[in-house]
Amino acid sequence: VLGDFDGDGQLGLMNYGYNCYSGAYSTPTPTWKLYKNNNYNANRGKITSITNGYGATTTVSYASLLNDGIYEKGVESLYPVIDCAPPIHAVKSVKTKDGMSINYTYKGIKAHLRGKGLLGVQSTTAMNVTLNTITESGIKSFNLTYYQPDTVYIKNTIGGKTSETKTAFTFVDKNAKKYF
Repeated sequence: VLGDFDGDGQLGLMNYGYNCYSGAYSTPTPTWKLYKNNNYNANRGKITSITNGYGATTTVSYASLLNDGIYEKGVESLYPVIDCAPPIHAVKSVKTKDGMSINYTYKGIKAHLRGKGLLGVQSTTAMNVTLNTITESGIKSFNLTYYQPDTVYIKNTIGGKTSETKTAFTFVDKNAKKYF
């Protein structure tokens, strides 16, 4: 079975009885065994650099939401929605050849327990270290009938001054068809 069994954000292999290293079956009292891939990292298998037609390169770094300080679990959800901290990877930083550096943080991944799956991230913050600007975007509230965002926002902070734009959606039930 593959999964994140120890909460480190890395994929591991767990089995019962058989020893994957020696190829031998377990003793008369089989046990669970966890095999970790110590060479695996968050950047493996993902786009880590992009070069445009002029030769300028942008580097992308990833991290596990569980152990690199880029994620804060939410706390305000009510059933059937829960706040969760899944062992997934997300963009941690983006750097350009000319020295631009942007660091990302995330807050409040929500999941629906009655079949609607992951509902998204409550907020994403991009801090431009080079320009000293912060852009936060996220969900202010959900429509509790359809579990879709009904108010979203973008907040920009430049030089200590903040502007915020909110967008509200209206959901209309037209019998079996939903419109917003």
